[in-house]
Amino acid sequence: MNNHEELIGIFKSVGHEKTIFIGFDIGKYYHVCQICNGYKEPLMSAFKFNSTESGYKEFKLAFDDILKINMPDYMIFGCEPSGTYYLNLMNQLSIDYPNADFRLVNPLATSAQRKMEMEHNKSDPIDVNAILELMLQGLSYPLPIQDQVYDEIKEYVRYYDKLSSQLVGLRNRILLCIDELHPGFRIPNSTYFNSQAGKQFLRVLPDPRLLKDMNLVDVLKYFEEAGEHLSAQMAMRFSIAAKDILIPDKPVIKAKINTLKGVIKQYELTEELKIQTKLEIEQIASQFTFSKEILKLVGLGPLTLGRIIAYLNNPYRFSNGDQVAKYAGLVPRHSSSGVYSGKESLTHMGHPQLRSVTVQLTQHLISSTGYFTAFYNHLVIDKGKDINLAIVATAHKVLRVIYHMMIFNDKFNPPSARNSELSSSKIERVTKQKLKQRNRKGTVIPLTQINSEEYHTRV
Repeated sequence: MNNHEELIGIFKSVGHEKTIFIGFDIGKYYHVCQICNGYKEPLMSAFKFNSTESGYKEFKLAFDDILKINMPDYMIFGCEPSGTYYLNLMNQLSIDYPNADFRLVNPLATSAQRKMEMEHNKSDPIDVNAILELMLQGLSYPLPIQDQVYDEIKEYVRYYDKLSSQLVGLRNRILLCIDELHPGFRIPNSTYFNSQAGKQFLRVLPDPRLLKDMNLVDVLKYFEEAGEHLSAQMAMRFSIAAKDILIPDKPVIKAKINTLKGVIKQYELTEELKIQTKLEIEQIASQFTFSKEILKLVGLGPLTLGRIIAYLNNPYRFSNGDQVAKYAGLVPRHSSSGVYSGKESLTHMGHPQLRSVTVQLTQHLISSTGYFTAFYNHLVIDKGKDINLAIVATAHKVLRVIYHMMIFNDKFNPPSARNSELSSSKIERVTKQKLKQRNRKGTVIPLTQINSEEYHTRV
């Protein structure tokens, strides 16, 4: 959308005099406001007010007086996106004046505007005047004032991702310390975090110098005194494995054990917070009207749906599925020059988290949902696409389908599928191994999708 043309349309519709522009220079402790109409006639000179609630009330009283006098038909609020300081002000204004338009101005454009006006000094009145001038020229872009529920789920998902990242770091740190304190010690079929015995070992974290000299009875008693009931079989394995530990008898071992126990407690607390955050995300995601039908897709749970909603940040702001796919970066890139035509690859532009969660979901859907399996097989067999590129291309379709179900609250019933039952069922997927066998000279491995009704679930 061309902002300048949009502004001209507003002027033609309501007139220059009935359109007012409210510009803000945002600060940490105070803001400066200046107001004019479409003719650039000043309605309020630089008005400075605190960024507190009392300061906002002071501004609102003065602004409401201007509204009573001028009675505008259209209001445009604008500011620079300065840190996070502008968010509370703009969100409160959107609540008090819901019919107004809210815009943002690029700080680089403000600086260029000051230079053009020969204003080399930086001051609040000069800045707010430059912001107003850019707004009057249509050189601004929309500030998305989101629905509260989308902001809420976005905040939880952001926290969930941060906790996930912290857990990976803590897990790696714990394993490194374990390898140093208990070198060569291993719990069968365990990474310490995925089994009962491994978790018990982390909670007790026995001194390797003591564990080295313990027999079966000693190990059982040691864990029992620590409040853990270890099985006799695992206690025997602990005792045998500990005999071969190479550990020097140094005082620093005790300090390392104590610090590691602190890291383990931090890991457990972070894991608990992640579980609680996951439940919050799932609860919010399940409340949307479109969630019931989308969650019927095999492999798509409330957490995944919640993350997709949060990363899209209100799907209704997109015009179509192509915009959503481009936003996620699920679009191909072609490298070519003159007569040279390079290979197709994936552009890395777009929302990385949305792209990642969609590709992971697609891996499940290709194996569980016939419509996506057939589409993927078609790309691999007929189009000759690389396996990984075919997965990304299918992810493009998956995201568009989910977006369509969100906007129109539809069931999963692809209009291009000849058989609606097959489109939701499980059919055979082409794997790298099967593709190699099929392409091997003199060998033909039939696939269920070829020359059969199942293959045409997407046609």
